[in-house]
Amino acid sequence: LKLYLQKYADAADPAKIAMLERKIGQAFYNKGHYRDAVDYFDKVLAYWGVKRPKTKLSTLFYFVVDIMVMIKNLYISSRKTKPAPTERDNDILELTHQKGAALGSIDAQRMVMESIRLLGTLHKFDLSKVRDGINLYGSSSALFSFSGLSFPVAGKILDYARGYLKPGDTEAAAKYDLWETLYNSLVGNWEKEPAYDGSIVNRYLQEGDLFSATAYNYFNTIAATGRSDFDKARIFIDKIDEIAEVYENDYARGIKYLLKSGLLLKSRQLDEAFSETEGGIFFSSRVGRNPG
Repeated sequence: LKLYLQKYADAADPAKIAMLERKIGQAFYNKGHYRDAVDYFDKVLAYWGVKRPKTKLSTLFYFVVDIMVMIKNLYISSRKTKPAPTERDNDILELTHQKGAALGSIDAQRMVMESIRLLGTLHKFDLSKVRDGINLYGSSSALFSFSGLSFPVAGKILDYARGYLKPGDTEAAAKYDLWETLYNSLVGNWEKEPAYDGSIVNRYLQEGDLFSATAYNYFNTIAATGRSDFDKARIFIDKIDEIAEVYENDYARGIKYLLKSGLLLKSRQLDEAFSETEGGIFFSSRVGRNPG
């Protein structure tokens, strides 16, 4: 990007600049450096015409409107035919989804605001024609379950997304399973052990989606720890640690410290829990952010 700007200066093509900035943001995202990733994602989305409210008052106004639109779309069925998104619409939805995932670790309030907006945007289109639509829509359930805002709304979002699953679409089903696992682990549905599917993790890794690969193991760890199935929880944590080391991903590394500390604490291995927590604090201070 620097070389391109030096060569062309004022004659540089804004579209090419946005393309390069998107790739830089994606590289930061894949390393788990989410603050840097969000900065670049914001630049690209601004070039694509996605505007953010500039004042607190306008932010609050849009948030209230977006909440009302979301509730209407979830609870009041519409027979109106919805259009398919354009290629640019799909790019915007995909990048907004990734930015929301990154914001979950660095700015929870902004993550809530922008995820609600993403839900509203998704409702404008025929979800079956949105690129990776079931995954994008299902991920919005995490906004309500992970924050504790409303488990019923989170369940309603999952029901809506499930309605678009087609028989034989193993890719969409695998991605949907991540958000259902998240929901069940947080709502406390631990009586029945979830069917952990290692092929889902492998699919995410093959696609370069390190965030989702980590998250799938993360929420399976929460469920296993909640059932006091510590051996199974350790297997999931080891998989997260492997992702952190093989892909040099700081998000996975931070999550490993978080989960292992909690596991050791619940299993009453207090000295080990203290040591693991100290390691996590040192890691967080070294990378200059809160990984959890």
